[in-house]
Amino acid sequence: MIMEGHISHNLSTNSSKLKLWASRSDSGIIYLCYCVPPYIEGLRLLLTYITDKFRMGRPQFIAVMLVILLGITALGELAKGTSLEDPAEETLQTGFDSEEEKEMDLDTQDWDDEFEGTPTLRVLNDDNFEHDTQAATGQTTGIWLVLFWSHHSVPSRNAEATLLQVYTQMRHSHLLIAAVNVSSNPRTVQRFDIQKVPVLILFRERRMYTYKGHWAVMNIIKFVKGGYESVTAETVPKEITYSDQLLETLSLYYQAIITYLANRPGILAGVGSTLAMCGYLRTKRWLMRRQLNNAAKGRPRKRVD
Repeated sequence: MIMEGHISHNLSTNSSKLKLWASRSDSGIIYLCYCVPPYIEGLRLLLTYITDKFRMGRPQFIAVMLVILLGITALGELAKGTSLEDPAEETLQTGFDSEEEKEMDLDTQDWDDEFEGTPTLRVLNDDNFEHDTQAATGQTTGIWLVLFWSHHSVPSRNAEATLLQVYTQMRHSHLLIAAVNVSSNPRTVQRFDIQKVPVLILFRERRMYTYKGHWAVMNIIKFVKGGYESVTAETVPKEITYSDQLLETLSLYYQAIITYLANRPGILAGVGSTLAMCGYLRTKRWLMRRQLNNAAKGRPRKRVD
């Protein structure tokens, strides 16, 4: 009841003020908007409450709301993929969806039964890859042969089966064989720039060697025992942390906002003029307060007898 009375009182007392203010305005649109009670007046009261609650001036509040709206718009553009596209992700998905990989194994249960009881590969993910392998730091844990694969890819499953046979023949060596599922480990995929699966990489003495031969057991064993020397050695990239991922995400949002504003110069001009007006009003208020303080300090104090 108190709130309703307060709104109705404001509607009646401020009606003439609103019309007078609107008549002095150069824009007829503002006058039409303020002639639609009680919705516009309710919004005005809500704006007044928010600015008083957070001790924020209306220009600052409008500027903050504009920035928030731009951020939401940029997120929408980024989600639709109209502003930015990730070519690596598209290439990765293309590698998964090739005609050869679309042919699924009809005897899935027979394939699982064939390798039932065989030792499974070590599982590496975004959280334990660098901790277990130490590929970019010291690699004191040993030599690692890592398969990047996907469960939905038939060549990946065949590569896993081949690698299990390699593990069976080299289980007494110092070779550590592991697998990374690219579908659930985006940071590791981005770190090693995995464009398609399956990919087999040998990590040895802080260097990485990508296997490019035929997926046969003896060929892979020869590659591990010395064939890697004929392959170009690459430096192991550093681990991508959550802070790096956050910075990259912010960079993508920033690029999305810039692209959105570049395609809409009217919005850019409006935001720029609004921010300039907010800065002008803020500076003017600060100068007025400074003048009042200087005037108060310059007044002679009254003598008290």
